[in-house]
Formats: sequence, C-alpha cells, structure tokens
Amino acid sequence: MIGARAPFPLEQKKSRKLKLPIEITAVFHDYVAAYKVDDALFPYTQRLIRYLITETAEKAGVKKRVSAQILRDTCAVRQLKRGEGIERVLLRLGLSETTWEDAKVKYEKLSREGI
Repeated sequence: MIGARAPFPLEQKKSRKLKLPIEITAVFHDYVAAYKVDDALFPYTQRLIRYLITETAEKAGVKKRVSAQILRDTCAVRQLKRGEGIERVLLRLGLSETTWEDAKVKYEKLSREGI
C-alpha cells in the first residue's frame, strides 16, 4: 500500500538500575512490612504520576508546564552546576552508557545556558 505506515512498536519499559548502599535493606524491609507490599513496590501508573506532578506544580504556583522529564533535566543541570562530574550525574540518572554521548551534549549545553 502506497503511503502506508508501519504500526508503532510497543513501548518498551525502561529499566533504571541504581546501586544502593547496603543500609537500604533495613529501610526496604520496614517499608514492605508497614505498607503490606506483596506485589508491586510502587503501584502507580504513569498517568497518576503525571497528574500528581501537575497538581503539585499548580499548588506551588508554578505557571510553566512541569513533567517528570523536566524535573529530571532540572536535577541533572543543578548537579552539574554544583560541580559534579557528568559521568556521575548520568549514572545517577540511570542512563545506559549507550545513551551517554547524546545526554552529555544535552546536559552540558543546558548547564551552560541554564534552566
């Protein structure tokens, strides 16, 4: 068929793995016991998270659009402006090393120009 487009591929869930200190184990077990977690640790949908971010921004009087990505970018830029190394920031964000070059360019540019 001329002009037909292939269907969009199913979105893949991103896996963000962070190395945590051993001390987190006790806190984790306390959380699981207190909230009776038996399946998903944080059973929130992306839609609910977007709603909560939007609602919180409105309550705070923020007039600009706020999203999880904007918060993430702001956090990264602030870390860079405080003098943290780009590799450490990218590791903290949970980015895979295959995406580092693009992310380095993006965050270094944002940290020079400011958010």
